[in-house]
Amino acid sequence: MWDRASTFADDRVIELLQEKFIPVAVDCWYLDRAKDAAGEFYKKVVSQRQPFEPGKRSTQGFYAFAPDGTLLRGWNNRNVPRMREYLEKALKDFKPGASEALDAARDPRFARPVPEGAVVVDVYSKVLEAEWPPTDDEMIKPLRVARGRDRLWILKDELEALAGGKFPDRLARRLARYHLLDNTRGEPPMWAPAEVKELTLDLKDGRIAGRATLDSGDRSFQADLAGAAEFRDGKLVRFDVVARGACRGEGPFTKNAPKGTSTLGVAFTLAKPGEASKVAPQGARDLRGYLAP
Repeated sequence: MWDRASTFADDRVIELLQEKFIPVAVDCWYLDRAKDAAGEFYKKVVSQRQPFEPGKRSTQGFYAFAPDGTLLRGWNNRNVPRMREYLEKALKDFKPGASEALDAARDPRFARPVPEGAVVVDVYSKVLEAEWPPTDDEMIKPLRVARGRDRLWILKDELEALAGGKFPDRLARRLARYHLLDNTRGEPPMWAPAEVKELTLDLKDGRIAGRATLDSGDRSFQADLAGAAEFRDGKLVRFDVVARGACRGEGPFTKNAPKGTSTLGVAFTLAKPGEASKVAPQGARDLRGYLAP
């Protein structure tokens, strides 16, 4: 989101990361809590920047470290010149050394593999029309063009319902509660069940149409949805849905919202095979709620 529109859009940063580093992106929510080798290694690295205090201080940030876990640079700032400077300094400070293989076993409490038989859908969001308050802050400006990204899981029995010409209620509620969100500036609160005021999603002759109204009081999103689902030889080969409508408000971690009501677009399309499609949806932190919203 923010990073892709600022620090990771810089040519020199891209060059350094592609040629001199092995980039790894992780969700610190999981690794802060996981009691496995990966979690302990992560905590070893981040605690060299600041004391590890579960629940008190976020470990979010950028960390350049050696394979043995030695921290070279650690910071939490999206200033582009500083990013270049710290990456260059990390390279100068790096000294090759031995490292050990980690136990690949995951803490089962925080494992989020794609459910058996499920299909992964990429989700993109963007503020399309808005009135932004004036600013001279160069770090705020990228937020106004940033795109949110997530993944939606369609479960095996939901695929069977779609193939039979019905849009399943459980899938509709998952899509609405966990994905009809403005996540372009950070991590938004998910919609609670009672905040789903209106939700209709119908499938007829391969065409998807519907409407959703979500309102928490401080935030709201009222959108029309349209799209298509197509099966070939029993396999879902197309799932394209677009939601567009009036969005208002911000969450604790999605500050700097547009003034008043803006136009938000959310697009869904089948994910391509690869490592990115294995990343769990943001809402899957609450796995039970995500699977059965």
